[in-house]
Amino acid sequence: MGASLGGQGGPQSDINITPLVDIVLVLLIIFMVITPLLAKNIPVEVPQKTELDEPPPEIQEQVVLKLFADGHAELNRRTVTPEQLEEKLRSKMAGRSERVMFFEGEDTAVYGYAVKLMDIAKGAGVTTIGIMTPGDTENDASALQGDAYAAAYSGRDGQGGPRLGRIGAGQPTVIGGADPASLAAVVQRYFSDLLACYEQEAAAGRVISGTVTTKVEINGSGTVVSASTQASSMGNPVVEGCIAQRFRAMSFPAGQASTVSFPIGFQPNAAP
Repeated sequence: MGASLGGQGGPQSDINITPLVDIVLVLLIIFMVITPLLAKNIPVEVPQKTELDEPPPEIQEQVVLKLFADGHAELNRRTVTPEQLEEKLRSKMAGRSERVMFFEGEDTAVYGYAVKLMDIAKGAGVTTIGIMTPGDTENDASALQGDAYAAAYSGRDGQGGPRLGRIGAGQPTVIGGADPASLAAVVQRYFSDLLACYEQEAAAGRVISGTVTTKVEINGSGTVVSASTQASSMGNPVVEGCIAQRFRAMSFPAGQASTVSFPIGFQPNAAP
């Protein structure tokens, strides 16, 4: 600090900043030298990318138990006694993440016997039982044959020519409160898109005919939460995956959340 005594204003004091600048420059040089020395490398092992050769997901058949008026029962169209039922159901449910069974009884079947069979199913590990009406099996996946396609959609392609295949839909099986007729009406509007899934493989000669049952979970607002192949007689993962993708894009009427099985059948279109 310096002092000035001259002039009319009396003594004046001025700050001498030279030492301050010297100190700042010295500190700056010190930090410039030390900072690179403080940086340290932390070794990190990055996992190598591995290609997993995973098999396609296994398609599980739908389990259906039917009770006839004469008292005999069939499990997936094979006669079964109450003594055999528990063992066969345990075998079918083993390894399943969703242990679902569908039950159908003829109108004149004995109610008490139906309850007994469902109790056996529960004891065999079945967690969910869907009740089917008699009309469901008349239009299920196995019934989509021959003349059942007479009223099915065949349409015409984008160039005005005939489609390569024909499509038919069985009655949807519903677990929940959704209306089957409303669901079926929505699917019919997407017949052209669903048929395109079949045609892309049929054109390459990789598929002839078959039925694909897709399980679709629908929430209360009608939005599809998930869609996956439940059963298929076609054996073509490309067609099955394409159909599931088409179902994910559908929008159904709002109502009660439901899990629905949609059987869709395909066969080549007759030559014009």
